[in-house]
Amino acid sequence: MNKQQQQRIFDFLKTSLDPEGTIHFLALAAIEQERVEHLQSTTIKVRVALTYQEDHSINTYFDGSDMFIMMAPTEIQFTKEDEWADGRARNHFIRKY
Repeated sequence: MNKQQQQRIFDFLKTSLDPEGTIHFLALAAIEQERVEHLQSTTIKVRVALTYQEDHSINTYFDGSDMFIMMAPTEIQFTKEDEWADGRARNHFIRKY
């Protein structure tokens, strides 16, 4: 995964999960799960560790969550919500940024 793809994933997560600007990403890891050549799409398993800002301080609690993202040249979206919502997704990651 190149830097542009990493940044695209981070920007998507930031926009989707942090519209108020109160979440702080502690770690982000991603691994390609599936590539569909004829659709030019890739399913990526993402693990996000985050915390949030409460008033003027950062809350010391953090959460790690697995989720899936489908990325194509012109779109990016969450996918396989049933797997990451009920906790079936588990971590096997190779890259952090």
